[in-house]
Amino acid sequence: MTTYEFEGYVHSINRQKWGTEVVVRLDEDESAVKYPQHILFFASSKKSDRVPSDLHVNDGVKVKFIPVLDEGVSERTKRAYAINKMMIIDIQITKRATLSEAAQDDSHEDDAD
Repeated sequence: MTTYEFEGYVHSINRQKWGTEVVVRLDEDESAVKYPQHILFFASSKKSDRVPSDLHVNDGVKVKFIPVLDEGVSERTKRAYAINKMMIIDIQITKRATLSEAAQDDSHEDDAD
């Protein structure tokens, strides 16, 4: 199976009982970017330990991942669906956010269980 890597900056982290979602943006500062680019990475609850517990918003990261296609037919609506998921293999923190950035943006982080 082929793995891929993406380097960017953590935009948001959503830790839930079913898994952890990490949204990574391409640019460190998006204020002057006309079309900002973000990508959603996912780790299931069984693999959520692959997301460092000390990962914060605005940290620079290198994410190693596998794209997975989840497809089928909904039992409820009887409609076909296809959902791409970027499953996390590993996250390396390449640059720590400054304390003021991390404290400011962690207030927006969803930690609800």
